Amino acid sequence: MGRLILVPIFHSPSEKTVRSRRAVKGAGLSALSSEYFRELGEYLESAGQISKVYCDSYLDFSELGEATQRRERTSFFRESEGAPANSLILSLEKNGAEFIPTEDPSAFFDYSELASSGNPDSSLLSDALYYRDLGIIERVGRTLGEKETGVLLIGAIHKIRAPLTDKFPGISIVKLPFSREYVRKSAEYTGFLPEGY
Repeated sequence: MGRLILVPIFHSPSEKTVRSRRAVKGAGLSALSSEYFRELGEYLESAGQISKVYCDSYLDFSELGEATQRRERTSFFRESEGAPANSLILSLEKNGAEFIPTEDPSAFFDYSELASSGNPDSSLLSDALYYRDLGIIERVGRTLGEKETGVLLIGAIHKIRAPLTDKFPGISIVKLPFSREYVRKSAEYTGFLPEGY
């Protein structure tokens, strides 16, 4: 059975509708985020070999060829420069994990356009997020092998736990044992509580 370690990530309200992955700012949250990622790194070192790493907002342009996907990778890291998640992804890659394109571009851009439209219809926005989540689920389920362990860094607004295990029963989801304080304080700041917390 494949294992997927679900890592909730929070963004400030101004970051919720843009692609930037800069660290959450505000009353003590940057320090809290740094501590969270330090603990996460230690936890992942003890979790055995990580084969795959996924991150929402990393778009899958593989159908358009290797060069396009390389440009997307460069863009992803440039736009999120300085975010603790970047260092974690690069560290996991250095230790042998493969960074997998995670999101369907059409679903991502449909959601982003709606979310940034000023006052989007909540049911349309919810539907658009649902289709983003389906794309993420499909890519994780299609690429995570039966004896592999993957890490999914995912924003708190996403709901993928039940749909993923329903569609791909060969994947078990692992909840982090140490993130309660980060989740609580980040949820207070952003207004989002990730599923399962």
